[in-house]
Amino acid sequence: MTHQTKERVSEKHSKIWRSLRFLAASGTVTAQQIAIHARTTDEYARKILRRLELAGYLRVICEANPRAGRCAAYRLIRNTGPRTPIFSRVGRKQIFDPNTKTAYEVRSVARAQTGRERALAWIQGRQGLWTVVDLVGGTAIQLKNAQKYLTELSRDGVVAVVAQVQSGPEGGNALHLYQWTEEGL
Repeated sequence: MTHQTKERVSEKHSKIWRSLRFLAASGTVTAQQIAIHARTTDEYARKILRRLELAGYLRVICEANPRAGRCAAYRLIRNTGPRTPIFSRVGRKQIFDPNTKTAYEVRSVARAQTGRERALAWIQGRQGLWTVVDLVGGTAIQLKNAQKYLTELSRDGVVAVVAQVQSGPEGGNALHLYQWTEEGL
């Protein structure tokens, strides 16, 4: 990326970055909140947030569900400073961060993780036993999808149910304890 490219940051993009840093200080943020604060369109805010997510600046905490009227919620996980990260105009495969003077790769949308891939990545980093509730909390995957992924991964031998704990009033609900098995991979 040339020095000349580094200097080209649109005012809309800068407003989104400043709004993101300000609003994310209180936790999660949506594209709609950013758009209102930065005085831009929801569509443009979503586009910029998606690119920042693919570059590792944001994590999706709650996925969008238009049928339920829910917007995606993001958490800023790489708050590197006040200067706006700059998108490469050539190939759009990098973001240059003037705060750290580092170029970060932007994953292609095709390489963005599916829910099952996020679940698998989370599972592989676990030591010991865990439950579907732990998986949901660690990945922001919806409970019904997490249960489906665990059923598939258990069938494939990637995870194993090692115990069952009764929970709820009078032990009415069964909660499985899972463990990752290296043999399944």
